[in-house]
Formats: sequence, C-alpha cells, structure tokens
Amino acid sequence: MKQTNKKIAVAVLLALTCFIISFTKIEINKTAATVQQNSNLSIFSFCKPVAKYDILGSVKVPAICSDKSGDRIEILIKRCKKDYPSGEGLIVNDFFGVAEVIKFKE
Repeated sequence: MKQTNKKIAVAVLLALTCFIISFTKIEINKTAATVQQNSNLSIFSFCKPVAKYDILGSVKVPAICSDKSGDRIEILIKRCKKDYPSGEGLIVNDFFGVAEVIKFKE
C-alpha cells in the first residue's frame, strides 16, 4: 500500500509541476540578431556584441571612396586584416566610414 501512495504522490507532484510550468511566461529577447560574417570577421553595424571584448584600434575609409556601404565595408575589412590581423570583429557606427576593431575575451 505504501508503494502505491508513493507513486500517486509522485504523479500528482509531476502533474502540478507541469501545470505551473505551462503558465510560466518565457521571455524572448526581441532585439537579438544573427551577425553577418565576412572574411572571418563579425560585422556589427550600428550595434555592439553582447560578449565581452577588447578594442584593438580603429580603421577608417578615406573620404574619396565610394558612397556605397558595401564598398566601404570591404575597405574596412582589408584595413582591419592588414593593421590588426588578430581582430575578430568590426563595430561600425559612423555610416561605414570608421570601425572599431575588436577581439573577444575568452
């Protein structure tokens, strides 16, 4: 008889737990996004990574370059690769004219 009472208690506890969990509100981060990868660099356009990082320096696009953002990104990537080979990402905030080069912390 004790074994049956134990099984009933476990079943009731399990059902109660499932009932409570079903009413728990799951919070979804609506501002999360997937970051574009280009030449093994994470490109953060007008945003910052959630992970901790160090700023290695910055790279610029000369004023005489094209107004197309795609051209500017390519120039920023090339300069990053040349000046900061250990860089893992670019944070672009200035209409693709300047970018911070970052390396993620372990």
